[in-house]
Amino acid sequence: MRHSFIAPREKKIIGKELKWLLITTGVLFVLMLLSSVILNTIISSKERLLSQALEKKSGHEKTLTLLDEEMKIYKELDKLQEHVVTTNSLQKENIKNFFDLVPDEVVLKSVTFNGHTFRLTGLTLSRDVYNKKFQRSLDSLFLHSKTKFYKTKGGYRFTNLSVAEGK
Repeated sequence: MRHSFIAPREKKIIGKELKWLLITTGVLFVLMLLSSVILNTIISSKERLLSQALEKKSGHEKTLTLLDEEMKIYKELDKLQEHVVTTNSLQKENIKNFFDLVPDEVVLKSVTFNGHTFRLTGLTLSRDVYNKKFQRSLDSLFLHSKTKFYKTKGGYRFTNLSVAEGK
């Protein structure tokens, strides 16, 4: 180069423009890598929270199912209790009504109800009083009613066997 107006310079492999391009690309690559790491960390944290929430949800659903089953049992027990109370009060009322039918001249010693069979034992002053005041009531209440009398000092001892309908 003999005819050059400038002094020769040393040739560099990487020039200013290429150096600037490589530094900018490197910085952008580092920024993208950091962004990727941060986003992946956030995503994995949110996924853990989601899996924990799903586990809690399934646990709550199991508890809710158990509570529903328990509630059904309590409702059935409540219905049963209501049925028993109603039946008991009806039976109590029927027994009270039955004893209201017993005339003053009849003294009951024992009353036994076994299924459809009703057994009475007691004392009465006379057979006529028993038959007129009490036997008619028994005949209207029961399908069959039979009374046996036994003579005692002060009147009659009786045994009545009555059978309700349905036997």
